Amino acid sequence: MKTIKFLGTILCVVLVSFATTSCGGDDETVVVVPGGNTAPTPTPTPTPGTLKKLIKIVEDEYEDGGSDKWTTTYLFNYDEDGRVDYAKKYNGNVAISLDVSYDDNEIQYNYRTTYSYTTETFYGEASLRVSDGKLIFAVDDDNNATTNYNMDYNTAGRIAEWSWSAYSWGESTSFTWSGDKLVRSISGDAAAGKSDELYFKYSGKTCKAFNPMLMICYEDYLDNFLPLLAQPEWIGAKTTQLFDSYTEEDETCTLTYTMDADGYVKKCTAVWKESDGSTDERDVYTFTWE
Repeated sequence: MKTIKFLGTILCVVLVSFATTSCGGDDETVVVVPGGNTAPTPTPTPTPGTLKKLIKIVEDEYEDGGSDKWTTTYLFNYDEDGRVDYAKKYNGNVAISLDVSYDDNEIQYNYRTTYSYTTETFYGEASLRVSDGKLIFAVDDDNNATTNYNMDYNTAGRIAEWSWSAYSWGESTSFTWSGDKLVRSISGDAAAGKSDELYFKYSGKTCKAFNPMLMICYEDYLDNFLPLLAQPEWIGAKTTQLFDSYTEEDETCTLTYTMDADGYVKKCTAVWKESDGSTDERDVYTFTWE
């Protein structure tokens, strides 16, 4: 799926929340623990009024008319307060994982990227500052390369703009909201001016908990900041609104959603088409909530 040049790298890590504790499915759930080990445990009985947590995303990318398939898996684990404390992304050649900890208004995390084809592992760490439940500043040190991030919010608590800088250059992204709907984002080099616009269209469809596809639009830039995919509320990007399509330059991505019995997004098929109507790419996302 095509994504804009998003500073997702900024989008942090983070995002964790004071949300509710996770709820269960029907039989048993797989608990992911640091190191990649899994163990089946009985699914807890849901507490009335609580929401399920997103624990797994499987992305299947189909290119060249569907002849080539590339699968990426995301896993999330939560602490007893319902905050992401471990996340992992892997696609066969590269595995990215991180551990998150909390101390009042500071979030600390360590992440590691392992490349199986070179047997190399790279490490990084970050410190994030939270105020009134929102991320306002972050410092990321990835292999001795330091990046600073700043975030601004609108009066409704929605992310309005963020910027990042490293060495002598940086970028910024601005967001336009209409209520709970993100309708546009613009990213670009702050010195050279804005570029890379993304427009979203809606028809009134909604889901339970939140729409996981919104942050997936920027997934290519979230490798070191995976918790944002599961808990976007820390940057005011949590919404139950389901967009039907979004447009970037001369391409349009149309989405078809499948919901589970409780109203959560279970599956989403995203099809990219060029301005001449030809299909460029098809991505299928499967979500597991517990």
